Amino acid sequence: MNIRIILAIASLLSCLPAFTQGSGFDEKKKTVYDLFKVRSRDRWGVVDANDNLKLSVEYNEPLFQNGKAVITEYGTHRLAGVMDSVGNFTELPPYYVNPIYPFVCDGFLAVRKEPKGKWGFLNMATGEMLKVQLKDIKGKNDLLKKLGLQGKSLKGTFVFDFVAPFSEGLAAVYSSRTGWRHIDTNGRERLILEGSGPNLFRSSLLKGECVIFSDKGIVVCREAPDHSAGIVRYLDENYEIKDYQAGLAYPYSVGSNDFKLTLNTALQPDKYENFSRGDSVIFIPRRKVVPEKKKVEEKKDSFNFERDIKVELAKKAVSAGSKGTAAVTVNITNSGKFDSDELHVSVSIKGAKKEWEGVIEKGDTHQVTLYVPAKFSAASISRTVSWAIKSESGEDSGSDNVTIRRYKPARR
Repeated sequence: MNIRIILAIASLLSCLPAFTQGSGFDEKKKTVYDLFKVRSRDRWGVVDANDNLKLSVEYNEPLFQNGKAVITEYGTHRLAGVMDSVGNFTELPPYYVNPIYPFVCDGFLAVRKEPKGKWGFLNMATGEMLKVQLKDIKGKNDLLKKLGLQGKSLKGTFVFDFVAPFSEGLAAVYSSRTGWRHIDTNGRERLILEGSGPNLFRSSLLKGECVIFSDKGIVVCREAPDHSAGIVRYLDENYEIKDYQAGLAYPYSVGSNDFKLTLNTALQPDKYENFSRGDSVIFIPRRKVVPEKKKVEEKKDSFNFERDIKVELAKKAVSAGSKGTAAVTVNITNSGKFDSDELHVSVSIKGAKKEWEGVIEKGDTHQVTLYVPAKFSAASISRTVSWAIKSESGEDSGSDNVTIRRYKPARR
């Protein structure tokens, strides 16, 4: 073939955005959007409702939230890109994400350059890192020393030792230079407690409020119009002064022998318990469990493996082709009025074997074809075709004989 034609075909194929994968996946999950997550061995990809491939099957499982899924390289926390709710994939710099909360929040994703490096926030709209500038801490040198803080100002992109995801426009962040702060999506400090010195801990916002460990006590704060933190509730006026960031790990909680603050994966306050007083404050209400009344369900007709699945050879006699093989086809028919369960099919004949998994829609027939070696001197030979089918509701096996005729070239 002319080399120009070959190059033209290759160029055309490379421009195709997606292709049909078929039903050969090990697992297929419907998302809340018109997309499906598909798995082959341990790797994941995404297809649309027509099985058009939107994301190559080579990544960790995509998890959609807020209309986007952060895509990471298989077996790592290294960022590959982000996919939106219609299947558009955008490649991103190979930063590392937080496996506890790998989601885009308020248009930003928490990332770092190295697996154990400093944290920053990637702006998903611009692809640029958020630039942060925080002021230093005035006075209270003894407290700074006790907490291991430098009290210096902070400026840059990858600058934090710990970050929570953005929540309601603000993110709780920690640095050994500045301690705990809140920043907005412009990198500016918010929820400022004037004259309180370094804060020992800050939670993410929940319904406009957050928990702050300050020298005024453990308090619940809400932001005022001038961006200062106004106290709306005291949880404890006296508590142990120590570095509460040390050892902070998921599942998140901070406390001492006297109290415990439990937080969710986004570092939002869940429950505050004071052990000495024996009381608690619930921030995230629990759903009331209402006992369900037992219902007597009427028996409804459904897929019945034994009744609905029929297996037979498409042809009991076939002819070999010019390449020395014969196509032997087995028909698997769902004659019922309901789609089948997931079927696991194995078909074999001397010299060939094939397996298939999938669902057969009501009234449809699925064909499994084997290409059997068929080079022999006799006019024809007989071979036994065997099959085994399993599902959650039953299983069956059987066999039948097929006659394979020798290949006869057409006479001219």
